[in-house]
Amino acid sequence: MPPRNAPRFTVEKRKTWNALGLDTSHVIQSCVADLPRPPSANRIWCIRGTYIVKTGEYNSWLKEAGLVLRSQVKGRFSDCYALRIQAGRRGDVHYDIGNYEKPISDLLESAGVVKNDKLCQSISVEWVSGVPADQVKIIVIATNKVDS
Repeated sequence: MPPRNAPRFTVEKRKTWNALGLDTSHVIQSCVADLPRPPSANRIWCIRGTYIVKTGEYNSWLKEAGLVLRSQVKGRFSDCYALRIQAGRRGDVHYDIGNYEKPISDLLESAGVVKNDKLCQSISVEWVSGVPADQVKIIVIATNKVDS
């Protein structure tokens, strides 16, 4: 049985990461990754009958972005972390920058980069001119727990 605080992987995910030669046991202190732009947080869930399920768009993005992320990040964070998200603007499209945080936080957890997204101590999201409009850059840094 894995330790209580170990990242939870499904057997399928573990096989996928192992087949790609990705190490999810190596503890890291920081990482930077360029990812495809996530769908808006307003479009990641839908209602099907009496169930709330992930949308097809969100599932496709999670799969693609997960592979991109694991190819750029070789390890995981053991505890608390800070997340910085930099996004490129899409011309005149009105897009709520706050809608990037949830899908990216979920991605970090599902890819095994962080144990649990509730361990995030700080989140910064900003528009940046040097990032392509179809991408986001994430910077994750290990940090100490903030005492309340």
